[in-house]
Amino acid sequence: MNPWGLLILLVAIFVTLVGLVSSIITIHTFVESHQKPTIKQRPVTISIAFIVAMFLLAVILLPISFAVGKASTPGPSPTPTGQKPTATIIQVTPTPTFTQSAPIDLTPDSVSYGHKINSWSKPAYNGYCQLPDCDPTSKRVDMLTEGTVVTATCWTYGQMVITGTLTDPGYKDIRWIKLEDGSYLPNTWFLRDRLSPQLSRC
Repeated sequence: MNPWGLLILLVAIFVTLVGLVSSIITIHTFVESHQKPTIKQRPVTISIAFIVAMFLLAVILLPISFAVGKASTPGPSPTPTGQKPTATIIQVTPTPTFTQSAPIDLTPDSVSYGHKINSWSKPAYNGYCQLPDCDPTSKRVDMLTEGTVVTATCWTYGQMVITGTLTDPGYKDIRWIKLEDGSYLPNTWFLRDRLSPQLSRC
């Protein structure tokens, strides 16, 4: 209940008490006047009218106090008709994706490759089909020089790539890393066995 409603309620209680006290005084005076005729008595009609007026005023003020208190109590604001409630947007900071960077390593075949290697549009060569499995639709994307630091964003399975030769192979791997530009490079020319297990699969 707000202060105005409380004030009206207090006035109503006060008026009720005044009417009650007036009733007691009137009854007491009436009794004494009959026991002692010398006591001067107020007109009974005026006293009764005053008491009735006090009680009527109290009866009127009581509901008014509750109505004022209820009407002034703040409540939830209704959503305007035809409007949807505004959604609360919570921004969530994404967890950084793990990446791994290292220089391109063509050993022991650096000289035979001329210290350069291509990245590809798919995790396979479009030639060298003696090793499973080449993809004729794969295209060269970039020419990378040995020692250039590249960053792997994820890895996937692709064509087998070996060091050495078909008759005398060295390291073998079917994992390819996906670079930041979206092209693929054989892990054979990257970190090989040192590829981190934290690096996710594409």
